[in-house]
Amino acid sequence: MTLLFSNAAGTPKAYIVAHRCMIGAWPKPDDQTGNYKPNDIVTRACQFIQDQPGNAGVGDVYGSICDLAQRGLAGGKINQGISDVTPIVWSMAPGRVSAFSPFVAAILAPANVAEILTGAQAQDLEIDDLSTLLTDTSKVFDSNKRHDVARRILASLPVTLLEKPDGALGCWVSCVAEEDPGFAIDLLADDGFNDEQRNRILARVGDEALAEAPASLDGVLKDATRPKTRNALIERLTQVGKCCTSKSARSRLAERMIASLPMLSGEELHSVGRQIADLGGVSALERNEEVLAKLDAEQSRVLANAFPSSRRLRNALDVPES
Repeated sequence: MTLLFSNAAGTPKAYIVAHRCMIGAWPKPDDQTGNYKPNDIVTRACQFIQDQPGNAGVGDVYGSICDLAQRGLAGGKINQGISDVTPIVWSMAPGRVSAFSPFVAAILAPANVAEILTGAQAQDLEIDDLSTLLTDTSKVFDSNKRHDVARRILASLPVTLLEKPDGALGCWVSCVAEEDPGFAIDLLADDGFNDEQRNRILARVGDEALAEAPASLDGVLKDATRPKTRNALIERLTQVGKCCTSKSARSRLAERMIASLPMLSGEELHSVGRQIADLGGVSALERNEEVLAKLDAEQSRVLANAFPSSRRLRNALDVPES
């Protein structure tokens, strides 16, 4: 068998056929088969894939060495080579990768997953193949690795995937959310992202999720260094408020908005003020002397105009009636 693959290595077509025939048929090395050096076969196969990235037959070679490795016939250290060539194979034969998804997911590193999602895609990519691989991977990865994949995706420009803008990030967040529903909210709270990156994350957080986690609004509304994200959130506050299913939920959301008022100005301050009113938070705002005391004269004027019927608020802010 060692001689077979050695002789076929110089002829791509023959080499691919030899591997295709071995999928599901790799024997254990013993006295009858001899030591055919499985590790060497995997190493040579990975090199072949790297040398033939545009050859559709790399899927058969990949399937062969995945089958060999998952049977435990090669040393565990060899899995690194398989994971490194997985993005290459994915771009040509995603079905082959997804066919061995449980095994592949267990050996992939975050960098491999990010490369799969942001790299070139096969023309015949099926959503089921992508979903299978990402779901299995998200189950295997711990929280740190899941976040690492997201960070790597966010470090590159948005990539359209399956005809969805920024689909690389969207697909990963969606699959991880099946295991960890708070994943996107946790990403949103990560202070390591710039304005553009955080805005991309916010787009992946649903209105219901924001309503259920009002504390997540704090960091965004109070952050003047990321104006794009803050403005995007403010534009969604009406819909977020509508997702509150109880009076207590509306009150909690209003309280978070009230706490952010000293960090806002102009139209944003006015908009958030109106949302507080829509949530029934006028009385809570009128009583919050700590927040009101932090507002300067211009902020006080803008906020008073957002509540024209609240004489108590005007008095607290020392703003004369117009």
